[in-house]
Amino acid sequence: MAKTLIRHNNKEHFLYKTSINSPKTRKMKSPNPSISIVVPIYNREKWLRNCLDSISSQTFKDWECILVNDGSTDNSLKIAQEYAENDERFIVFSQENQGVSAARNLGLDHTQGKWLAFVDSDDEISPDYLEILHKLGEDYNVDLVNASSIYPYNGNKKRSIILNDTFYTFQEEDFGNHFYSRMPGIIKLYRLNLIKEHHLRFETKFHFAEDLIFCIEFYLRAQRFATSSKAIYKYYIRNEDKNQLHKQFDDFHTEIELYNRIVSYYKQITARYPNGNKQLIFRGLTLDSIIERLLGGIECQTKTLIQRYKMYRSIKLPVRRPIEGSLLQRLRLYLLYKRQYFLFTLSRIWVNRH
Repeated sequence: MAKTLIRHNNKEHFLYKTSINSPKTRKMKSPNPSISIVVPIYNREKWLRNCLDSISSQTFKDWECILVNDGSTDNSLKIAQEYAENDERFIVFSQENQGVSAARNLGLDHTQGKWLAFVDSDDEISPDYLEILHKLGEDYNVDLVNASSIYPYNGNKKRSIILNDTFYTFQEEDFGNHFYSRMPGIIKLYRLNLIKEHHLRFETKFHFAEDLIFCIEFYLRAQRFATSSKAIYKYYIRNEDKNQLHKQFDDFHTEIELYNRIVSYYKQITARYPNGNKQLIFRGLTLDSIIERLLGGIECQTKTLIQRYKMYRSIKLPVRRPIEGSLLQRLRLYLLYKRQYFLFTLSRIWVNRH
């Protein structure tokens, strides 16, 4: 496999091209595929073959798959190259480690399809995944198709997110319910020209909810949506991912910037759809998770009560948070909502000591 150095956005990347001596049985790529799939890869050799096998076995054949190796130190790049050798629809790029958002952006810049799908390199899709989503997208002429999913954990535990078979627009009064149930994650089929027309990109500065802003920006520009009730995407939650989530708390100013950005989306969306359920919109934006992460990070990074108090003052809740918890939990969040920061600080200390 030949390696070619290319420059893109003032950065150097490697494009791996298959040699002319590839097997005659090698599957060929359409010059204008219907669907582009982007798979960011970083040290996923244990699960990458399962992921790529699930893509290879799709009943819908008109696709290209852009594999972006993000500086892996294991055999992930070698595995990706093997699949590209046997199937021209797999295209391999490699860059120095820059994070999943930069990897997705690089893949996005080289897409040629009408539709776009993202698949994480340790996940799997069912054989009819692309066929189902593509049919819904074309039949209903929508901008985005949501898929139901299964979330297997390490071991035997699993949970599912099952959506209803439906077509809808965001002009309906039930906006909050639609937004809450379909917003999180990138398990979707996007109309690609909408992304390129508005130059949508993944934010590279954030390490938490890095796909959230991309999804919100797309939702704000899209008009028509469809969903499938079939659980056709397996989203694996690894122990490694859980540990990494806690390690990657950015500096406080970056975390506050993320929080304030999502709050600004909340205000924008609720102003556009005043009849929408504000609590469900709040939760659909995962503001509850972002707040908990922010509070936990503050407690880990501060040594004095004064430091903690000053950081808490940066958190301004846009709405009294919907929370399913004890009376004490609801009271503490009410204090934060009312900007009673000193009392809130004392309540956090008291809870942590008991």
